[in-house]
Amino acid sequence: MFFSRRRTTNRELRTQNGSASRILYRRTRLQLVRTRRACRNLKTRLMLLSGWTWVAAASLVGFEMLDIIFGAMILAPEFLPLVIITLALVWVFREKIRGHAQNMMRQSSKVRNTVMRAITHTQFGEPSDVLAVEEVPLPEPSAGEVRVRTILSPIHNHDLWTIRGTYGFKPELPARAGTEAVGVVDALGEGVTHLSVGQRVASGSTFGVWAEYFIAKAGALIPVDDSISDEAAAQLVAMPFSAISLLESLDLAEGDWLVQNAANGAVGRLVAQLAAPRKINVLGLVRRAAGVEELAAQGIVNVVSTDSTNWVEQVRALTGDAPLRVGIDSVGGTASGDVLSLLAEDGSLIVFGAMASPVMEISSGDIIFKNVTVKGFWGSTVGATMPADTRRALFAELVRRIQDGDLTLPVEATYSFEDAREASDANFVPGRDGKIMLRP
Repeated sequence: MFFSRRRTTNRELRTQNGSASRILYRRTRLQLVRTRRACRNLKTRLMLLSGWTWVAAASLVGFEMLDIIFGAMILAPEFLPLVIITLALVWVFREKIRGHAQNMMRQSSKVRNTVMRAITHTQFGEPSDVLAVEEVPLPEPSAGEVRVRTILSPIHNHDLWTIRGTYGFKPELPARAGTEAVGVVDALGEGVTHLSVGQRVASGSTFGVWAEYFIAKAGALIPVDDSISDEAAAQLVAMPFSAISLLESLDLAEGDWLVQNAANGAVGRLVAQLAAPRKINVLGLVRRAAGVEELAAQGIVNVVSTDSTNWVEQVRALTGDAPLRVGIDSVGGTASGDVLSLLAEDGSLIVFGAMASPVMEISSGDIIFKNVTVKGFWGSTVGATMPADTRRALFAELVRRIQDGDLTLPVEATYSFEDAREASDANFVPGRDGKIMLRP
């Protein structure tokens, strides 16, 4: 008898041979013997034999040949010739089998890499109700285009207004979302030579960036310096560039005053920070007393809360006799009238947004008797018509201000794509100190 029916103990195995591999080998043989005893039924033994043989074949003769034959002898010795023939064929055609397996793996990987996750909505409405994450086809860049792998993307008010269907741009449904992101160049379209795969870039004018990958015009991407963090680069273009473009368009000189509401909003903070190095004075209006303290903690002063009964007197105390030449309204409703009432003769009221109401409640008397001009400002239009030299100079100033610490771009919180609904709600929570971000 090849094996003793008496159960061999671990102590005996270690005594016979202290080698760990020998112990494992003996335990395997013992287990096979027990399996054969339990498999008296021929059908069961054939099933086990088939499984043993094809495991060996699938592993491309990854086990030692003698071990496989030994296992076959124990399970079903009468079928040993069949096992040997099968293994011999596997060995002869092993290269073809291996190549076929690798090809199948490549095809599987290719299928996986043709889809990506993206935030979409099939109807207009509250973002917290309509946003969803879906798998969509992975886009390929055409000539002059670049595919970018998304790292971070901020949530802007205009992104959420677009999802509601109330913004100046209304996409066809089903629609993507998001307009600004920082990412890494993943693929180049024909004719793109000034960018390279793996390069970090920022985009602020590409629709549909709330996805794992997005396609952008090569000329619209801005290479990001290594000294700028992902959090800052993700919000470098849209709001900061709009803010500095707005300042550039106002034709204000050193020492001039402007007044803005929503001073504790993203654009309000940026305008105040970018105006300071230009020696332009900014009077900020907020709707909560706590907002004054929040801005003071960021180094932004000359802020008044309109919930105070004497807020107009506070404004006069800060500005003295200096005329307020420009007013920036980002709120709408009665807040528009508050800004207009403070403007000097021949002043300008710039409508930048409508956070509270799409309707402006303003006094016709202030417009008539002060000869005030009311006009809008849309960053997308201004940026598209701006001379290239001016655009480059303003971006260079933004980067310089960030590097010098004059301009800060804080992040309040970062959410995953799957939590996009919660993130959209968080965007409107009062007292935020920074942007809400999305990460794939």
